[in-house]
Amino acid sequence: MRQQAEEREAGQQRRTQILKQLSVRDRKAIESLAHDACGDQAASDWMEVPYGETLEDDEDADVVQEYTLEDASAAYSVIVDATRGAYYITQRPKFNNYHRDYAMRREREAAAWESQYDTLTAEYLQWKFGVGLNDQPFVDPDPHTGDSYWEVHAVSWRRYHAFYRIPHSNSVTANVSLMRRGLLSSAPVTPKIAFSVHTLEQYRLLSSRFPRLGFQPFVKALCDSQGRLYDRKLCEHMSDAFDVYLQILRRVEARLNHVLGRNSPNWRLLHSCPSCQNRLPNENRLEYDLLLSIDGNNSLKRFGNAGNADRRDFKSDYYLSREDVDSFTNEGVKKPLQKGKRGRKDQVDDLGNEEDEADVDVEMRNVETQQSNDEWNTPAMDNVEKDLEDVISVCVERWKANADDSKKGMFGCFEESGIFAAFCRHGFLLALTDMVASGELAKYPLAIISHLIDQFPGHKLLVGYDIGCSLKKTVSRSRFGSKFNGRFVIPAMHGYAHNRHCQLFHHPKYVQGSGLEDFETCERAFSSSNDLACTTRYATAFHRKQTIHRHFQQWDADKLLALGSFTFNNYKQALDIIAEYGDIFSQVWVLQHIKSLDFERWLEDEATYLGSLKKEPEEETLGIAYVSALEKLASAENEMAKQRQVLNRSAANGTTEELKKRPVQLTYKAANSKVDHASEVVEDLEAQLNIHERWHPAHPEYIKMSEAREKQRYRHAVDNLQRLVVQRLFELQKGHLESTGYKLRTQISKHIVSRSHAIRAALNEFNAAAKALYKDHVKLQFAEIVQQTFVAEFDLLRDVRRDIRNEPWAKPKNRFLTDQYFRYRRAEEEIKRLNTEIARIHNWIHQEAELYHYTVAQLQQSDPFLAKELELRQSYQLLVHSSIRHHLIQTESLEGFSGNRTSVSRQVTGQVRQGHSSTTPADAEPSERMDETEDEADRVDEVMHAIDRLA
Repeated sequence: MRQQAEEREAGQQRRTQILKQLSVRDRKAIESLAHDACGDQAASDWMEVPYGETLEDDEDADVVQEYTLEDASAAYSVIVDATRGAYYITQRPKFNNYHRDYAMRREREAAAWESQYDTLTAEYLQWKFGVGLNDQPFVDPDPHTGDSYWEVHAVSWRRYHAFYRIPHSNSVTANVSLMRRGLLSSAPVTPKIAFSVHTLEQYRLLSSRFPRLGFQPFVKALCDSQGRLYDRKLCEHMSDAFDVYLQILRRVEARLNHVLGRNSPNWRLLHSCPSCQNRLPNENRLEYDLLLSIDGNNSLKRFGNAGNADRRDFKSDYYLSREDVDSFTNEGVKKPLQKGKRGRKDQVDDLGNEEDEADVDVEMRNVETQQSNDEWNTPAMDNVEKDLEDVISVCVERWKANADDSKKGMFGCFEESGIFAAFCRHGFLLALTDMVASGELAKYPLAIISHLIDQFPGHKLLVGYDIGCSLKKTVSRSRFGSKFNGRFVIPAMHGYAHNRHCQLFHHPKYVQGSGLEDFETCERAFSSSNDLACTTRYATAFHRKQTIHRHFQQWDADKLLALGSFTFNNYKQALDIIAEYGDIFSQVWVLQHIKSLDFERWLEDEATYLGSLKKEPEEETLGIAYVSALEKLASAENEMAKQRQVLNRSAANGTTEELKKRPVQLTYKAANSKVDHASEVVEDLEAQLNIHERWHPAHPEYIKMSEAREKQRYRHAVDNLQRLVVQRLFELQKGHLESTGYKLRTQISKHIVSRSHAIRAALNEFNAAAKALYKDHVKLQFAEIVQQTFVAEFDLLRDVRRDIRNEPWAKPKNRFLTDQYFRYRRAEEEIKRLNTEIARIHNWIHQEAELYHYTVAQLQQSDPFLAKELELRQSYQLLVHSSIRHHLIQTESLEGFSGNRTSVSRQVTGQVRQGHSSTTPADAEPSERMDETEDEADRVDEVMHAIDRLA
């Protein structure tokens, strides 16, 4: 011990001497390796030396020199050996080999379990349908039989058995003996602790419904129920046993899929949603075959140094491999220009904001070729210019996902920084991938879309993405751009943060074939998966992926159960919209002399007008700056003239010595300096504008640029007001998210309050600028601009070169009617899609029932225990089918249902449509039917009056 102490003291002295010889750069480079190269706490203690006491700054520390990782590692090893001395050198293999030995032990355990899974799966089914369902308590073997036995610590929810006896058998493994008694161990060879299968199943069910539930609180409750103290090691053993239990369940699932004929690659993806993918031979063709939403979420991060010894790879049919995703790195991304060459260095971003004129717009505007000649089906914007890159480059600047790949970094401590997923419109997860040590790079949506194109050849896709307006250009430049059949939209809620011109092309309200889908499915799914963050942040890569897989399995099961209610609610909503606005538009067409073609034309005119808006010409910008510089020069000259007068009066009243001591001399010099500076600015602008004669206030160009400056001030006020309103929308969205912490919610609330004050100040500035331009300007109120839909109107306020207030499409009444008209159109499309989906669901239920019945009959003789497992699944499927059928019957009983009534029963007790005039029974009194008709007429009159007030 004394020798070790002396070596440590000598090592400290050598450490100080060596560190004094290092520069700042070398010291920091070596310190960065301390925690990575050594696994114990002492590896960082020896570097705790204050810079001011031990480090001499290098004179050339600011000079960038090459210093490789190998150089730093070599210097680090020298310092460690010199500091630790001979004792550490002799013990170094023990420190370095611990992590490697633990990883190898985990690999050996995984290999040992792999050889037992098939046998354990068969034993599990036999136990489950033998005594397992009876949940018998632990029963010790009869000691009088004379059989040999071995003991384990048996744990269940009801009791803890410290020395539970298991009969010894040479013909089977220890874990098989345990499974025959409803127990499962955490060790593959020599089990010492075993958990009851019922306890593991309880945790599986609870964690599926409450994702935040980890092993620690469950094991604590387990110990409390048995009157025992919590044991941390018991938590580790249960985690290992639970992994084995889940693997057994997956083996059972694989066997069932095999007998059901569902073991082909990507079977789950191709049959995940009965409404979207169970296409019928002679069904009516829909505008788009598949409506889906894609988005990324950064809540499910994982620390890179967590559980590196566990090298298992979880296989999931949800996930895309990292290799497939990485193959799209820089795919379809235009290389940015070098700094100083042909423009700014950040000209191009990763999702293709800027593009060449020859770039292809893959929106597939020819989707209207299937339309009929009915006036309702006239395309709205076939002749609108499709070059939206200037508009898109403005609106997508608000989204982090559209930043350059080099700017989408992530904290270095995280290995997986989130997930990127694709969902169909009914909420079923289609595909999933990890975002690895980065933000939302372009390769993630490209990989997802490419995978879906390969799996659904010939399908026309309608893809919703936060920055879909920009992603479409990246897709067009990718390797699969020519195969992409469809278009992109922006989700309904996120769409209001895009500029108006972008909305006219990409908001689902104006996209034919989108129905009433809002494309916000990802947000709803992520609000549920965010609960996994607390259990996956420090998990191993294997356990993180396993937890996410289990969560979305339960998510898909819940969405299947809710498929009937989804259909009913959407059908009812569409009927409500048609019933509400059908009568209104019939009145509008008669009284206002407006036709459906007018709404289409107004939208096209608005898109044409917004597309013509360009940025301020450079000459105009310089001219405005020149006028401002002339005003500053005139102000500075006036100030200098005043100071000269003061200086002259002082010179007349005092001596030269007194004059030098007075502060007026300094004031005059400052004024003179301002004049010189303002003169330099004016002369520089004159050179750029090629002005030979300086303008004066009466000069025509001076007057013209002064007016342009007022307009510029107005536009800047509009932009500032829009920016603040959009920020407020995002903060409100974040503040109302589920699971937002108290502190974060408090901070967001403070920001919302301060943002409101900023909006009021910006609103006053806007009203002042607008009043200077328009004498008849109606003052905007705070309550008007905080409305979400008002954000779309800001682009109309910006332009002051053309008075659009008298344009039909710019009038508030017509704008309101236009929005409602397109909502009405989308409701009709929703009805058409739902009629097709209802037929698909009925067919799917019939096919599932026949398949299960036939397969169970076949398995009765060959594998009776697997047949019982399938019967158990069949009974649950019957409950799901019954719930779906019930909602479909409700849907078919709605007044206005236009699909094929294929349900067995048409009668639904107490079925009443809510929200507008209900179905009137045939035997109702005439007075009752007359009252309902009068109520409907009164409602239409109220809406018409409201429309007139908008004018």
